[in-house]
Amino acid sequence: VRLREASGIESKNDDGPADRGDAIASEPVAARRDSGPRLRRRKAWHRDVTMQLPDLSRHDTTAKVLLHNAAHWGAEVVLREKEYGLWKVYTWADTRARVEELARGLLGLGIGRGDVVGIIGRNRPHWLWAELAAQAVGAVSLGIYEDALAKEVAYLLGYAEAKLAFVEDEEQADKVLEIADQLPRLRW
Repeated sequence: VRLREASGIESKNDDGPADRGDAIASEPVAARRDSGPRLRRRKAWHRDVTMQLPDLSRHDTTAKVLLHNAAHWGAEVVLREKEYGLWKVYTWADTRARVEELARGLLGLGIGRGDVVGIIGRNRPHWLWAELAAQAVGAVSLGIYEDALAKEVAYLLGYAEAKLAFVEDEEQADKVLEIADQLPRLRW
């Protein structure tokens, strides 16, 4: 699917399916049922970008791949999240900055190679940033979904001997505080 720069209209032929999340049909439903070519209007922020896989012999960790992608495609969108009906857009440069900030914080707290970092929350960009930051400092991330019961969280964090837990919100923080006395290795 190629974007026609002048009109903002693209033709959907045999190039592949249109991205339904980004496309708004420019014709009525009845007109789209015919077998002819379909026209779709794209939002202005969408561009067709081809990314090449980096040399994996040099970029052999997720942190190195993140640095490579931020250096080569810093302004390109890597993540989108819908919050309160509005889309938030995060670029490779945004992602690198967030991960680097979190990784520096982890190092400042003494988290390093082999330590376990729990992440409790929803599947969203903040989770990914915490996971990448943990991996960047050599720690292991342990994801726990937000609907886990306190006793399940206690078991997982205790068994893994987690030193730190990232929490999504106040509810998750309360859950960890409730079981903190059962987790002697949890420092943060």
